[in-house]
Amino acid sequence: MTHTHPVVLSLVAFLLGALALTACDSSTGELTPGPRLQIRQTCLRTACGERMASESRACASCRSACFSAGYDCDPSDACDYSCDDIAPCGDWESECVEEGFEVELPNNPSDAIRSECGALDDHLAACGFADAIQPGDCQHFAITERPAVADYYACMATLSCEEFTEESSRCTLEPSTFGDEFCGRMETVCPGGGCGPGDSETLNELGTFLRDDVTDGAIRCAGEDVCQDAVDCFAVWADAVL
Repeated sequence: MTHTHPVVLSLVAFLLGALALTACDSSTGELTPGPRLQIRQTCLRTACGERMASESRACASCRSACFSAGYDCDPSDACDYSCDDIAPCGDWESECVEEGFEVELPNNPSDAIRSECGALDDHLAACGFADAIQPGDCQHFAITERPAVADYYACMATLSCEEFTEESSRCTLEPSTFGDEFCGRMETVCPGGGCGPGDSETLNELGTFLRDDVTDGAIRCAGEDVCQDAVDCFAVWADAVL
């Protein structure tokens, strides 16, 4: 029941591997959770954060080596230099050394989707499809999916076990043009390097499930001025949503 369809995964894999991270603007501070999906360019790590992470790794490495040593090693003495108190950030360390995109999912999950998804999970398990919905999926779907999906799950829970192995049209969702719009914009910003064959149709199918503000996030990514930015933005969106 997960929505990470194979073609979507292929698209994500292509976009992730196609280009490296790009420079972005200097937006800082944490995103405040709200009722709509948010995505933005920001500084992911400053020079100070990089130094602190490096010093923390050096301390952990020293302690690990000390504990594994074949002699009596006291980490409080042996690692005194490596594990010295980390100095606070200096003004000269505010430079951004890693820029990228970040996503904040909506903070208003649907109780109806979570409930109907759970009921469908129970029904699928009784039919021998215990792994169709993974742990945590229903909670995630409640955050990212449109309200009408609750009725779709309720309908699916009325299918007989045999119907799950058939192409049934009894339970349907409204069609979506998410893939058409996303891939059209990607082709504009990344001529010849956007979506592949079949991606538009698969994303259209995915769009029948996703909330409008969630699909808007991906379309916003495809509206970037630079191809590399669009690729990086979509990769972060896909990691959060799919």
